[in-house]
Amino acid sequence: MGVLLSVIGQFQWTSGELAPVETTGPRRTGAADSEPVVATGANGGRGDASCVAGVRVGVAGAMRAVRTLQLAVVVLPVNDVERAKAFYRSAGFCEDMDYSCGAAFRIVQFTPPGSTASIVFGEGITSARPGSVQGLVLGVPDLQAAREDLLADGVAVSEVFHDSGGVFYHLAPAHLEVGPDPDRRDRASFARFSDPDGNGWVIREEGPGESGGPTGCCRGRELAEERQGWVQTDHRRNRRR
Repeated sequence: MGVLLSVIGQFQWTSGELAPVETTGPRRTGAADSEPVVATGANGGRGDASCVAGVRVGVAGAMRAVRTLQLAVVVLPVNDVERAKAFYRSAGFCEDMDYSCGAAFRIVQFTPPGSTASIVFGEGITSARPGSVQGLVLGVPDLQAAREDLLADGVAVSEVFHDSGGVFYHLAPAHLEVGPDPDRRDRASFARFSDPDGNGWVIREEGPGESGGPTGCCRGRELAEERQGWVQTDHRRNRRR
């Protein structure tokens, strides 16, 4: 479907192609040129359209390739590492590794099932206040089933809710309504839970294929090999001291 997404510099994105745009009158100059371009998508949402389909279009109309930047790890601040490990095991997260180098440095990594990004917590890796990370979103195809699974595993989960705006959820509870989105739109129904330190998670119902893939889950063998390499490196360093 040929939907016009944006006009940036001297190009526009339409019908799956970048095409030149004829301009009339002088081009604006000054600070406004560096502002992000806002586009209206097919769902009525608004977003930064300066990066389209792997091509970044600058304010002067120049195109260049965009490097891949994949979110890999989110660091969680926790008070009790063992308690956090027990919680994320019970929540069904895949335990990838537990690596330490002395009493002051420890890395524990878990991956949500089906995710390509992981969480890390431990000792000596963050100065953030325990419980200060909020709004981590987990995408699931069936929100009610995911909620029931977590409840069965002993995780306290909120009731399902949706936002009156229908795009994302407001922080203010006045905009939140009990129950799933009436039209059952993708990414419009939510539930919340927190780990023992108060780090907050949101489960969001999404359509098939929108929540990542199995390649990121339980990379235990790969990480075990990496960990063995780290241990060998530590031993070599200690021998040289």
